[in-house]
Amino acid sequence: MKIGTYIGLVVRRVWAKKGILLGSLLGATLLIALLVVVPLYESSVQAVDLRFSVRSAVADDVDMTAFSTMNDYSRTLGTSNRVVVNDAFEQWLVPWFPTIEERSQTREYAVIPTGEGTDTDWFAQAEAWREEIAALKEEDIPADEWPKPPYPQPPREATQVRIFTTPDLDVRLTVVSGNVPPPLLGAPAPEDGPLPIAIGERVAELTNTGVGDRFFLRPFSGLPEVFEYVEVAAIVVPTDPDATIWGVDDPATMVYLDQATFDIWTGQIPLDPGDDLQGQVADPWNRPVRGFSAPTATQRWRMPLDVDTVTLEELDEIESRISQFKAQVAKEAGGTIPTNTFLPLLINDFSTRSVVIGGPILAMLALVVGGAVYFLV
Repeated sequence: MKIGTYIGLVVRRVWAKKGILLGSLLGATLLIALLVVVPLYESSVQAVDLRFSVRSAVADDVDMTAFSTMNDYSRTLGTSNRVVVNDAFEQWLVPWFPTIEERSQTREYAVIPTGEGTDTDWFAQAEAWREEIAALKEEDIPADEWPKPPYPQPPREATQVRIFTTPDLDVRLTVVSGNVPPPLLGAPAPEDGPLPIAIGERVAELTNTGVGDRFFLRPFSGLPEVFEYVEVAAIVVPTDPDATIWGVDDPATMVYLDQATFDIWTGQIPLDPGDDLQGQVADPWNRPVRGFSAPTATQRWRMPLDVDTVTLEELDEIESRISQFKAQVAKEAGGTIPTNTFLPLLINDFSTRSVVIGGPILAMLALVVGGAVYFLV
């Protein structure tokens, strides 16, 4: 009996204050909704800002790059650099930088026409020099009194080119005429024959050469005996002229060797010395070796950022992985391979904006929550 009376009293009191209780229920519901929705709204604003920031950034700013400039490029050094960068890349960057591009490029080389059939025929001059040396030897003239070899000299306004290679060169180039030469991993046959190369369309135009034509390539600065006799095997154009691998260079102005040939011919190719100038010699200028002999070259890597993989939840890990990549490359290469990306700076700028944007949103949330709590109390 007493329990029934008590329950009836409670029901009458609740019914008498039904408006206040209903308002409190609605206020509590609104408060809970705000506590859930506002942080989600803030996160969505940050996600949109992050996506816009990354997508609108220039590729040069967000892509990871590395390079090594060598005054004496060699296959051993180039391979060592490649291993260092590729290992660090695979260990730290693949989730956000899924691919890697590598390119190697020499300094300038002067194009020297062979002059065959003219007064500047370098082969005729070499032949005359050999005959003169043979005569001097018969007369027992000391070697220090012999004339110097007539090495090919560039004309006053020689066309300048750079030698370019990449491990996937066949994919990067489209043949206009001729055929891209296969790898040449030693001296040609015969040993005084030309090194087959591919050239860009602009090079063909400037030198007035086509498939089958031959000329010399000599470093713009270097020893006079370091030069190469080459033959145009193909004229090529870039498969994608806008590909990031070209950087600021014009692919139409370069000479191309596949990676294996580049690594061999940037060294020295030993030649048969012949019969001491008395018979057939391996080189018209009696050089014991051929090749570009440790040229100045720059080896570059580019790792494009996949912007769709950059998320709010992984920003800290991305920054950490980038730092680990840089540290590992610097340690294993002895500081000879600088690495760079401005993505961490972009992330820092984004974090600053997040605080500026999130502050007012949290302030509004605090104001609403405070009012709701006051109403409930």
